[in-house]
Amino acid sequence: MAEVKREQAMAKNGAARRRKRHSSRILLYIMLALTAAAVLAALSLSVWFPIDTVRVEGKSSYTAEQIIAAAEIPKGKNLLLANLSGVEAKLRKSLPYIGSAEVSKRLPGTVVIKVTAVTPSFQAAFNGRYLLLDQNYKGLEWVDKPQSGVPVLQGMQLKEQTLGQEITFEVREEKQALDQVVQALQAEEVSQISEIRFSGVYDISLIYENRIMFQLGSASDVNLKLQRAMTIVESMGADKQGVLNLSRLPSDERVYFTQKSITAVNTSNSTQPVIVETTGASQTK
Repeated sequence: MAEVKREQAMAKNGAARRRKRHSSRILLYIMLALTAAAVLAALSLSVWFPIDTVRVEGKSSYTAEQIIAAAEIPKGKNLLLANLSGVEAKLRKSLPYIGSAEVSKRLPGTVVIKVTAVTPSFQAAFNGRYLLLDQNYKGLEWVDKPQSGVPVLQGMQLKEQTLGQEITFEVREEKQALDQVVQALQAEEVSQISEIRFSGVYDISLIYENRIMFQLGSASDVNLKLQRAMTIVESMGADKQGVLNLSRLPSDERVYFTQKSITAVNTSNSTQPVIVETTGASQTK
């Protein structure tokens, strides 16, 4: 009996030693795996994945070489560690005709810059020169003469800005009114506006086809005013020039058209106003 107990005890001790050795091997394997992972991580952050290629995608008025130079992405720097968060802002400022620049990383060592272009949406007059602006009023380029097909912003109190930055409106209400007018022009699909004139937020005018001034008054109900204006213009002859006073809408359905040369809209040598009943777009004197 004692011999049996001794053999059982020895077997139990042997099993315990085997479990201990097995646990030690597992721990050793874990340590080796962690060490290998640390070595690989260190290599990936120091030796592997250097930036060796910067590629430009998309359409732009700038060459790929100009964009890459302006991005200032250092070749040789580790791709995983490279902070590229400021590249888009840098490109939009230094190369104003870039509207957006999406920057992404592609292993093993490539940075891709996907750009979109902007075109002039407005031009602001400053001391005899014109600053071309995108749809967000960012300065794109200085020109000496107004560009055809781009609406001129007149009369607004603007601070002169450098290229690549949005211009500053000294009167916040003027920007708000301008935004309302621009959004309405887009919604009503009214094009061929050559000027947007402000003599204050309650005295806004648009020049249409260089021959008819739309006097809007304020920007309130601007969509309705544009709808009525285009209905009336379509009923007129293509040679008509004058001022279409829409400022009383919608409280007064009558719209007044004064025939005169647009170049002389601020003078008194004009004919008597014609009242236009906007509901039927007919004219009565």
